[in-house]
Amino acid sequence: FLSARGQCQLATTDNPQDARAWQVLTASALALKDYATATTALTQAQSLAGTEDETRLLGAELNYAQKSFESALSASDSVRQNSQRKLMVRAKSLDALERKEEAIEAYRSVLSYFPTDDTARVALAERLLEQQPDEALLVLERGTGQSADLLAQRGYTEWAKGEGQKAIVTLEKSLELAARNPKTLSPERRVRALTALSMAYYGAGEFGEGNLVLQQLGANYNLLGHLLEFVTPFLLPLLVLLVLHLFGESRIEPLSTLEFDEGQRPWTVASVYRILLVGLLGGLVVSMVYGSALYSNLLALWTPLQRNEALPIFYLTFAILVFALTW
Repeated sequence: FLSARGQCQLATTDNPQDARAWQVLTASALALKDYATATTALTQAQSLAGTEDETRLLGAELNYAQKSFESALSASDSVRQNSQRKLMVRAKSLDALERKEEAIEAYRSVLSYFPTDDTARVALAERLLEQQPDEALLVLERGTGQSADLLAQRGYTEWAKGEGQKAIVTLEKSLELAARNPKTLSPERRVRALTALSMAYYGAGEFGEGNLVLQQLGANYNLLGHLLEFVTPFLLPLLVLLVLHLFGESRIEPLSTLEFDEGQRPWTVASVYRILLVGLLGGLVVSMVYGSALYSNLLALWTPLQRNEALPIFYLTFAILVFALTW
């Protein structure tokens, strides 16, 4: 792209009326994320060939790259020919605008014209995963290619659906392909694939394999920072409870004489903490047994789709134990 940009800059200098050279210069600058050059070149292309589909499409792509999604959508709709680039920038713009249903239909449109487009296939599967996981997996299985990106999303979907063993095979294959050619799997998707693979191994009780994958993940990702980000919302209520406890202790008047209590106190702070801890551990154990029995996954409580079933089990067990221990 650097060479193409340089050649186009020479061509536009020799012949400033060459619209095609300005278009290629815009595309090259876009690929290099040189948006200032792309904007200047596009302005020249629009003055010479503003009605051509290529110029309008380049405008849509530049607007999308600069996060002007409404303008990108409008520009893509003005392109007459349903090219792969036009349909993709339109779908991505709708997606970025969080118009989910329209984005899903736009990605379907891309695949109807270009069924080998793995990027559109992966994006469609991601949008379908939460509400229609079976269809999301079917979309990925229909892919004719076996790219690392496609396999990573397919493995993640299988893991999210509770198909742990299938997910392990698929994710291992994806990471093997990415090891041969790292450019085929983005860093973000690689982290996601390694996370899902480690969770799949741990959920299946294969702790040794899970530890090995976790070590690979640690080499590519700040695990401690992510862990702190995850546990902070849970630590804050505990911190508030601790502050209240210490404040309450500080308000107790010191005694100048000895007091003797007859019999056991019905309630103490220690008994409250003990009941809450037992309820919490009981809920975790029962939810893990539930996940293991139904999905062969000890970590159902932390698996995207199975969490919707495991969480009610956790809360119900917690409530029953707390009620039974306080009765």
